[in-house]
Amino acid sequence: MTLDGNRSTDGQPTGGSPAEGGRAAARRAAQQPSKGGRGRRAAGNGGGTGSGTGGAAAGGRARSRKAPLTKAAKRRRALKYTAYGVGLTLLVSVGGGYLYIQELNSNIKKGNLNNGGSALAPDSKADAFGRKPLNILMLGSDGRNSSQDCQLGGACEDSAPHADVEMLVHLSADRSNASIMSIPRDTQVNIPDCKDKNGKVLKARHTIITDSLNVNDPGCVVDTWELLTQIHIDHYMMVDFSGVVSMADAIGGVNVCTKENVKDDQITHDPDGTVHEIGSHLVLPAGTRSIKGEQALEWLRTRHAFGDGSDIGRAQAQHLYINSMIREFKSAGTLANPVKLNDLAQAATSALTVDKSLATVSALTSLALELNKVPTNRITTVTMPWQYVPDPRNPKNNLVETSPDSQKLFQMIVNDVPLDKNAPPSANSPAPAAPSQAAPSSPRPPPRPPSRSTSRPSTSRCRTPAESPAVPRRSPMRWSSRASPVPQRTAPRSPTRPPSCSTPPTRRTRPRPWPPRSACRTRPLSSPASRAPR
Repeated sequence: MTLDGNRSTDGQPTGGSPAEGGRAAARRAAQQPSKGGRGRRAAGNGGGTGSGTGGAAAGGRARSRKAPLTKAAKRRRALKYTAYGVGLTLLVSVGGGYLYIQELNSNIKKGNLNNGGSALAPDSKADAFGRKPLNILMLGSDGRNSSQDCQLGGACEDSAPHADVEMLVHLSADRSNASIMSIPRDTQVNIPDCKDKNGKVLKARHTIITDSLNVNDPGCVVDTWELLTQIHIDHYMMVDFSGVVSMADAIGGVNVCTKENVKDDQITHDPDGTVHEIGSHLVLPAGTRSIKGEQALEWLRTRHAFGDGSDIGRAQAQHLYINSMIREFKSAGTLANPVKLNDLAQAATSALTVDKSLATVSALTSLALELNKVPTNRITTVTMPWQYVPDPRNPKNNLVETSPDSQKLFQMIVNDVPLDKNAPPSANSPAPAAPSQAAPSSPRPPPRPPSRSTSRPSTSRCRTPAESPAVPRRSPMRWSSRASPVPQRTAPRSPTRPPSCSTPPTRRTRPRPWPPRSACRTRPLSSPASRAPR
């Protein structure tokens, strides 16, 4: 056997030499520039290295294993996953909140503010700061629009609805006070032309104000109020029997007080023997009681057990409930409690009928915040002045008419005049005009000298002696530990003459520099005579 290069005479490769494609081929591949990508494993007996990414890859499959993550890389990965989770949670929350708000908005029943399409009263005047008062008409309907209303009302009548409760809530322009004015339901007024839901026009007529809701449109009640009072109404809110119950439950218990036992449950008999149950069925012992739900509705509907049995006594009971409700509403912090606010929003959106500009949750919340600005002791409830007049058709009956004083009350609300006793004197009376010429009077006393805090100049650190505060002289008496004072042993000072600008002051009469030179950056200026050599 002879050797020829790397091969033997029989053509077999020798054991000690690298075969073609073995380690020798791997070395040649390592010396050549790599084209990138995963290198192929060299053929042969040797474990050749392929060309790896960007250079020779040593170790084949060992090079493809991932290195362990560092702490910083793990932290970045955790932060990335946390950000993804928070973003997804926010997206779901915002989407769910938006759908919830839209659901509440869809529950609100709405209509036009004015039935005739335009206001019948001039717009409210703005104050000196551009703020305007806010007027909201609150209505309580006896309509039986649902089975629950029929059950609460005691019957399911097929008659037109009536506005048994009519109140105007007036918020002053600066939100410092509020007035709540009621008009008795039997007041004789002029009702303008109004259209019903089908477009049928009900002609103008002179009748009781509660019939202004016969067309089942609160906009007709707004037109009637504006025609009577000339007060511009910005919004209206109407609630029925079931709405009062749900709102009363959402607000919670409201305290009311009576001096006597209340029982509004009467039975009447017709000549034909028909039995009628009249009244609200309210039974309440004397004293202070907390009412809510159906009992609150019975309180608001009670008429025969209060006063003379007319709507006048019922209006006073309604004012008592509203005042107590406002106090409970503000003291309980309903607007700051998310749970109570959510319950109130759900009840309000399902129970209220409002005008279109108030038919969103955000608008109702803004109105509640405006009401919350008014102090509790600046809220006044009042009933429109009225008078009884004989009924020309039936002399045994009396009609409720507006009195001459009612127009004065309407004008005070138009002019945004406070009605409460806590109003400042300037709010109830116009400001006096400035006199055109000064009137003769006794001479004024001389003005008081300014105090040290107001006489100090603040524009300079250095002051002249004339500007410096006067240094008080030492008291001629000094106090020792004994009870009796001991005179101070000092010689009397001779009066000094003020320094003159013509002659340099002597050492004895030279004024004390103020402030000390250490407090001044530059030496205070003096007259040329004072700078003369001594």
